[in-house]
Amino acid sequence: MNIFDKFLITIIIIFIILFFATTGRHNPSLGPKNILKAKKDIKVIQKALVRFHDANRSYPTTDEGLESLSINPDISKYPNHKKQIKMNLIDPWGNPYKYESPGNHLKIDIYSFGADGILSDDDVGNWQFN
Repeated sequence: MNIFDKFLITIIIIFIILFFATTGRHNPSLGPKNILKAKKDIKVIQKALVRFHDANRSYPTTDEGLESLSINPDISKYPNHKKQIKMNLIDPWGNPYKYESPGNHLKIDIYSFGADGILSDDDVGNWQFN
């Protein structure tokens, strides 16, 4: 192999690295499938919270959290509590879904911090598609 062949291979490798670095294909956590999954999950969680509200005349507090959909946080406060959800409350990036009641955007906010796990532009929240 001569020096030109080595140079050409090096250039090709650099282009391949740049391609994957800029498209995000090397990192499945950035893919649109995860965003769609998060949106679907959030809609399911929101429906479960509406059922919770219908049965108990209030939403769980922020402190009681989404766990209230699975276990009764306070039998005296929620005597009509029923398990509302069977799904895992973890987003596609491995972090728990966030919940606020009252929310900053709606009566209740349900959201994921997205792939980066912090408050940023990649967050997915129910206020974005309600």
